[in-house]
Amino acid sequence: MRNIMIVSFVLITQTIFAQKNDSDRIKLNVYFPISINIPNEAKGQLENKLNQITSSCGLGGNEYNPRFVITVVPNVLSKQIISGSPTLISQNIDFTFYIGDGIDNTLFASANISTTGVGENLTKSYIEAIKGISTNDIKLKKFLSDGKDKIINYYSTNCEIFLKKSETLIKQGKYDEAIYELNSIPPACQNCYIKCQDKLIVYFQQKIDMDCIEKLNQANSIWTSTQNGTAAQNASQILISIHPLSNCKQEVTNLFNTMRTKIENNERAAWEFKVKQYQDEVNREEELLRFSREDAAREFELSKVRTEAFKRVAIEFAKNQPKTINNSYYTRINWW
Repeated sequence: MRNIMIVSFVLITQTIFAQKNDSDRIKLNVYFPISINIPNEAKGQLENKLNQITSSCGLGGNEYNPRFVITVVPNVLSKQIISGSPTLISQNIDFTFYIGDGIDNTLFASANISTTGVGENLTKSYIEAIKGISTNDIKLKKFLSDGKDKIINYYSTNCEIFLKKSETLIKQGKYDEAIYELNSIPPACQNCYIKCQDKLIVYFQQKIDMDCIEKLNQANSIWTSTQNGTAAQNASQILISIHPLSNCKQEVTNLFNTMRTKIENNERAAWEFKVKQYQDEVNREEELLRFSREDAAREFELSKVRTEAFKRVAIEFAKNQPKTINNSYYTRINWW
């Protein structure tokens, strides 16, 4: 309980900071429909252009949250062969940009940009047309702003669904997935973000406490089976992976002390190093907690530690899922 209260207090600073950066963690993933029939080199250039557009507004995507996508569909309005040496191809191309929910097939925003590309072949003509798309175009900026607003509205509208889903996952013992779901809420959705942070604190504590109990039991089993230096080494290897803010850290310390009194002196040096690793982690966390009560700047530093802890759990969960950013994942999209 003490840990939860401290983490709750510290996250106030984190939330205030996050509200000043409302584009943080609203991410758009670049997606190209199979139906886009342009040369591969030009498609690569178009992908780069989309990444430039999203990055310029802080909306660059990542595969760990694939729900929201940005895509573009080119439509050749006219094509002309220009005689000369060399012969050139001129194309007037209309690029239609889309932002939406790629899972639920909901379109949030669209925009049209027309450019002309002239090149010695079709590929170069496409590339020149793509180069003509300015990341500073007013229509594109409004398009991105509208898309971001719709995403914020999506999270705000569906907040209770996220909370209930995470609660169900916790009841099923799926702590990492629950943390992943709640960690996907961007700080821009202030009310929902705060609610989810409150739950994240509780669920993360439950996760590390459950993990501690499981690992402590495993280490105890290894130690009690033989009670020698090898058992102490193997048990301590498990114990040092326990999170230092778990509520059973005293039991961990007690087991370390029990093993210390049993093993022979000549086996103790290497084993003591393992003990020190764990104790250093505990001391580091306790020092951070102490600093958080003494210095506002350090409170913010501690909040970043907590945020990184949530993020690591979410990323590790996502890494272990099947890769989803591909054409088959968004088969329901029909915005054009």
